[in-house]
Order: sequence, then C-alpha cells, then structure tokens
Amino acid sequence: MLTRSQAAKKQDLVYDDLVQISEEPDFFKEIDFQRKLAIWLKMKMGKSIREISELLNKPKTTIQHDIERWQEYQTVEDLPGRGRKKKIKVQTRRKIEERQIEDRIKTARQIWRELLEEDDGLDDINYHNVNECINEIFVKSYAKRMILLSSQNQLKRVSFVKKILSWRECKRNMIIWSDEKVFEMHPQTGQVILKLRPEENPLDFALPRVQQGGGHIMVWGAISTSGTVLLTKINGWIDSEKYIDLLREQILPVLKKKYGHNFILMQDGASPHRSLMTKNFLQSRKVKILEDWPAQSPDLNPIEDIWSWMTRKISQKRFISLKDLEDTIFKLWNEIPASLVQAHIFRLEKKYQYILATGGALWSEKKAKEMNLSS
Repeated sequence: MLTRSQAAKKQDLVYDDLVQISEEPDFFKEIDFQRKLAIWLKMKMGKSIREISELLNKPKTTIQHDIERWQEYQTVEDLPGRGRKKKIKVQTRRKIEERQIEDRIKTARQIWRELLEEDDGLDDINYHNVNECINEIFVKSYAKRMILLSSQNQLKRVSFVKKILSWRECKRNMIIWSDEKVFEMHPQTGQVILKLRPEENPLDFALPRVQQGGGHIMVWGAISTSGTVLLTKINGWIDSEKYIDLLREQILPVLKKKYGHNFILMQDGASPHRSLMTKNFLQSRKVKILEDWPAQSPDLNPIEDIWSWMTRKISQKRFISLKDLEDTIFKLWNEIPASLVQAHIFRLEKKYQYILATGGALWSEKKAKEMNLSS
C-alpha cells in the first residue's frame, strides 16, 4: 500500500486510482486531504481549474485556494493554526483558578467581570480566554444534592440508635412511622454544573437538598409492621393548627381504632410536629411519641423508602390535572404490599449497625455492601 508521500510523488496517478487507494482503512483518513491531493494530481496532469472543478464537483474558488496553498507551502495538508496566541499570564491564570476554587458554581463570565473590575490592566482579556483557562484546569460535573450532616447531628444519631436498640423487639414494633410528602405534577430537575479538578470528587461539593415548588399534592402517610396504615391529603401547606386538626379528625381516630393505645407515633422535627401547641395536644390525648428524633435523618424513617418507591412510579406517568395526580397517588398507596413495607422496616436493623459503625453517617448502600451490612 502506498504511503501519503509516495502517492504525492507519483505524478501519473489518476483520480480513479486515488479513490481506490483512499478506501484503505489507514490511508487518507481525512476527506478534506483526499480532495486536496486529487486537485494537486490533476493539476500535475495539466488539467485547468475549471476542468478540475467539474471533475470533482467543487467550486472553482476552492480549487484555486488549494492550488495557491500548494504553490506557497509545498503541501496539501492543513497547516498549524496561526491565530492569536493566548494572552493569559501566569498570574492571571492563578487568579482565575483561585476564584473558581472559592466558588465552584461561579461561571467564567462572572470571574471575567470580577477581574476587569479589580484590575484595569486586564482589559485585553475577554470572556473566551477565561472560559478556556477554566476548561483546561477544571472538569465540569453536575452538583449532587445531598444532606450534609454536622458532627453534632451525627452524635445525636448514634445516641438515638443506641436508645432504640435498647428496646425490646415488641416495643420497636409498636412504632407508627409517619411523614408528610409533596408529590409534584411537574418535578423540577434543574442541574448545577461544578468545575472540578480531574482528581476531585463531586460529592465533596454537594449542595443542600431543598424542596421544590410548583403544582403539587401534599399528603400525610403512616406505616407500621402490619403494612400501610393511613394516607390523607393536606390542603395547602401545613402549620401547627392544621396539623392538630389533622390529628384530631383523621389520624388519631384511625390509630386508636387499629391499635388502641398500644402505639408510639414517630414524627420528624418539622416545626408543626415539635411546636408547644402540638405537644400539649398529644399529651392531653395520652399519645406516646418517639422522642429525641435526630435532625437530618430521613434514612432512619422507612416511610421515606415508600415515598421513593411511589415517586419512581409517578415519574413514569404524565398528568393533565392535579386531580389526576391525586387519584394516582391514592391508587399506588392502596397497591403497596405489606411485604414491601415490612422489608423496609426490618431493614432498619442494618441501618442501625451501619450508623454505629460509621459514627452517625448517612446510610449508603454502596458502603454498607463493602461492610457486609447491606441486605
């Protein structure tokens, strides 16, 4: 097989031969180079620019440009770029890197404007220079939204788990796991781009997870070792007065009918749950509460796993109205098998072991498997 230089030296090579050679997998990888070499060969054969243009079906101006390139540089290959050199100095590059490290979400345009405001000598640096510099130093990654536990909350989680494990199994089975949940009609999936060095982990720059707005249905649900207990809709956002009304009219009647007084109501640290008004009401009704619930601990509440299961199901559907969404929520709730609920509640034993072993860290399926704790 001919090499590229050998093909260029063979002056009597015709265009059909060139096409046949170009079909070889390792020869003439760039179509643009084939065109230029074909022009050069036909020029050597005495063809005019117009004849070459008709044979190759290319504009005459393109043919003329390639011939002039050969006459001037003695090559048909693309030449190295001769554009404007980078103007960013080492000191400026260091400033860009420092500002990006201070704020991993900051854009190249924001950094460029900050540099211009602080130093009048950087007027010749444009946005594209800064953006190119950032892309050379950092790797873009979507920011993960996760709970960032404080050391104090980690200790409280450990203390809570030790208290729960000190109970007998029959007492732990009395817990009614409850929580509110917002199901959105059109969930927001906005993502934030980080700029990271190649060796950095995106989890080290995770953003706090927050609730999103939009058209939604808010519900209160409860589960126990016997399966689902109750699901009820909440109109609007909940406060202490509305929560007490919910307890009085719907929640407590159902719980007392099913369990009498042999239940312990679990509720997280949301303000309607821990307000003095709510506490006084529950005490007046002689309701046992799961005390000392640690903040930032959704992984300890098995109903969160049920919400996740429902959310995955709902995300596969499209809704034309909030009524349609509401009907789907209650239909899914009624279809939840008791075995699924029990599996997530009994899985708490593994989570308790994990929390004690890690000093209060949030549950991680991957790390639990490495520690042989995952079910």
